Amino acid sequence: MTDLKTALTGANREAVVTDMAAFIDSSVSGLSGFTGMAVKGALGAARKADPDVVSKGVNRLLPEFCDALDPHWRSYRGDGAATDGGDFGGYLEKHGDEVTDSILAVADRNADNIGQPTVAKVYSSIRGKLTGIISDHLNGLGAVIEKHAA
Repeated sequence: MTDLKTALTGANREAVVTDMAAFIDSSVSGLSGFTGMAVKGALGAARKADPDVVSKGVNRLLPEFCDALDPHWRSYRGDGAATDGGDFGGYLEKHGDEVTDSILAVADRNADNIGQPTVAKVYSSIRGKLTGIISDHLNGLGAVIEKHAA
Protein backbone atom coordinates (compact mmCIF):
# COMPACT_ATOMS: atom_id res chain seq x y z
CA MET A 1 0.00 0.00 0.00
CA THR A 2 1.37 3.40 -1.02
CA ASP A 3 1.70 5.95 1.73
CA LEU A 4 -0.28 9.16 1.41
CA LYS A 5 2.75 11.40 0.89
CA THR A 6 3.97 9.36 -2.07
CA ALA A 7 0.48 9.30 -3.57
CA LEU A 8 -0.18 13.03 -3.23
CA THR A 9 3.21 14.67 -3.68
CA GLY A 10 4.38 12.78 -6.74
CA ALA A 11 3.55 13.43 -10.36
CA ASN A 12 0.03 14.64 -9.60
CA ARG A 13 1.08 17.14 -6.91
CA GLU A 14 0.03 20.16 -8.97
CA ALA A 15 -3.48 18.74 -9.43
CA VAL A 16 -3.69 17.92 -5.72
CA VAL A 17 -2.66 21.48 -4.78
CA THR A 18 -5.15 22.96 -7.25
CA ASP A 19 -8.03 20.82 -5.99
CA MET A 20 -7.15 21.32 -2.32
CA ALA A 21 -6.88 25.11 -2.74
CA ALA A 22 -10.23 25.15 -4.55
CA PHE A 23 -11.74 23.05 -1.74
CA ILE A 24 -10.41 25.46 0.89
CA ASP A 25 -11.68 28.51 -1.03
CA SER A 26 -15.10 26.91 -1.47
CA SER A 27 -15.28 25.89 2.18
CA VAL A 28 -14.38 29.38 3.37
CA SER A 29 -16.84 31.06 1.00
CA GLY A 30 -19.62 28.86 2.40
CA LEU A 31 -19.04 29.92 6.01
CA SER A 32 -21.62 32.15 7.60
CA GLY A 33 -22.25 34.08 10.79
CA PHE A 34 -19.61 35.74 12.91
CA THR A 35 -17.20 32.88 12.42
CA GLY A 36 -17.60 33.07 8.66
CA MET A 37 -17.03 36.80 8.71
CA ALA A 38 -13.91 36.38 10.84
CA VAL A 39 -12.41 33.66 8.67
CA LYS A 40 -13.28 35.42 5.41
CA GLY A 41 -11.78 38.64 6.77
CA ALA A 42 -8.65 36.82 7.89
CA LEU A 43 -8.24 35.15 4.51
CA GLY A 44 -8.85 38.46 2.76
CA ALA A 45 -6.10 40.06 4.85
CA ALA A 46 -3.75 37.19 4.08
CA ARG A 47 -4.52 37.54 0.37
CA LYS A 48 -3.56 41.22 0.53
CA ALA A 49 -0.12 40.10 1.65
CA ASP A 50 -0.01 37.37 -1.00
CA PRO A 51 -2.86 36.71 -3.49
CA ASP A 52 -1.73 33.08 -3.88
CA VAL A 53 -1.47 32.41 -0.16
CA VAL A 54 -3.87 29.44 -0.22
CA SER A 55 -2.23 27.49 -3.03
CA LYS A 56 1.27 28.35 -1.79
CA GLY A 57 0.32 27.24 1.71
CA VAL A 58 -1.18 23.99 0.46
CA ASN A 59 1.90 23.27 -1.65
CA ARG A 60 4.28 24.04 1.20
CA LEU A 61 2.42 22.08 3.86
CA LEU A 62 1.16 19.17 1.76
CA PRO A 63 3.97 16.76 2.76
CA GLU A 64 3.40 17.43 6.47
CA PHE A 65 -0.37 17.08 6.16
CA CYS A 66 0.16 13.82 4.31
CA ASP A 67 2.36 12.54 7.14
CA ALA A 68 -0.25 13.59 9.70
CA LEU A 69 -3.11 11.95 7.81
CA ASP A 70 -1.24 8.84 6.65
CA PRO A 71 -2.10 6.76 9.75
CA HIS A 72 -5.79 7.48 9.10
CA TRP A 73 -5.38 6.63 5.40
CA ARG A 74 -3.65 3.35 6.23
CA SER A 75 -6.31 2.45 8.76
CA TYR A 76 -9.07 3.29 6.29
CA ARG A 77 -7.46 1.25 3.51
CA GLY A 78 -6.54 -1.59 5.85
CA ASP A 79 -9.79 -2.07 7.76
CA GLY A 80 -11.87 -2.75 4.69
CA ALA A 81 -13.82 0.53 4.77
CA ALA A 82 -12.42 1.38 1.35
CA THR A 83 -13.86 -1.82 -0.11
CA ASP A 84 -17.09 -1.85 1.89
CA GLY A 85 -18.61 1.12 0.10
CA GLY A 86 -17.32 3.62 2.63
CA ASP A 87 -15.31 6.64 1.58
CA PHE A 88 -12.37 8.38 3.17
CA GLY A 89 -14.43 11.46 4.00
CA GLY A 90 -16.83 9.35 6.04
CA TYR A 91 -13.90 7.66 7.74
CA LEU A 92 -12.41 11.05 8.64
CA GLU A 93 -15.75 12.20 10.06
CA LYS A 94 -15.97 9.10 12.27
CA HIS A 95 -12.55 9.95 13.67
CA GLY A 96 -13.15 13.70 13.66
CA ASP A 97 -11.53 14.79 16.90
CA GLU A 98 -8.36 12.83 16.25
CA VAL A 99 -8.12 13.94 12.60
CA THR A 100 -8.80 17.59 13.42
CA ASP A 101 -6.10 17.52 16.09
CA SER A 102 -3.65 16.05 13.56
CA ILE A 103 -4.42 18.78 11.03
CA LEU A 104 -4.23 21.59 13.56
CA ALA A 105 -0.92 20.29 14.95
CA VAL A 106 0.64 20.78 11.50
CA ALA A 107 -0.94 24.21 11.08
CA ASP A 108 0.15 25.33 14.55
CA ARG A 109 3.76 24.20 14.00
CA ASN A 110 3.94 26.17 10.80
CA ALA A 111 1.97 29.30 11.64
CA ASP A 112 4.97 31.20 12.93
CA ASN A 113 7.30 29.88 10.25
CA ILE A 114 5.36 31.11 7.25
CA GLY A 115 7.75 34.00 6.77
CA GLN A 116 5.02 36.61 6.63
CA PRO A 117 4.09 38.19 9.96
CA THR A 118 0.71 39.25 8.56
CA VAL A 119 -0.25 35.66 7.76
CA ALA A 120 0.90 34.42 11.18
CA LYS A 121 -1.10 37.15 12.89
CA VAL A 122 -4.20 36.34 10.83
CA TYR A 123 -3.85 32.64 11.66
CA SER A 124 -3.62 33.34 15.38
CA SER A 125 -6.75 35.49 15.20
CA ILE A 126 -8.88 32.64 13.81
CA ARG A 127 -7.15 29.62 15.41
CA GLY A 128 -9.86 29.13 18.03
CA LYS A 129 -12.55 28.81 15.38
CA LEU A 130 -10.70 26.31 13.20
CA THR A 131 -11.57 23.17 15.16
CA GLY A 132 -15.25 23.44 14.31
CA ILE A 133 -14.61 24.55 10.75
CA ILE A 134 -12.25 21.68 10.01
CA SER A 135 -14.58 19.15 11.63
CA ASP A 136 -17.43 20.36 9.45
CA HIS A 137 -15.39 19.88 6.27
CA LEU A 138 -13.70 16.51 6.84
CA ASN A 139 -15.96 14.75 4.34
CA GLY A 140 -14.93 17.11 1.54
CA LEU A 141 -11.28 16.90 2.54
CA GLY A 142 -11.47 13.12 2.39
CA ALA A 143 -13.05 13.29 -1.06
CA VAL A 144 -10.21 15.45 -2.42
CA ILE A 145 -7.60 13.16 -0.92
CA GLU A 146 -9.25 9.98 -2.14
CA LYS A 147 -9.66 11.39 -5.64
CA HIS A 148 -5.90 11.66 -5.98
CA ALA A 149 -4.64 8.85 -3.72
CA ALA A 150 -6.92 5.96 -4.57
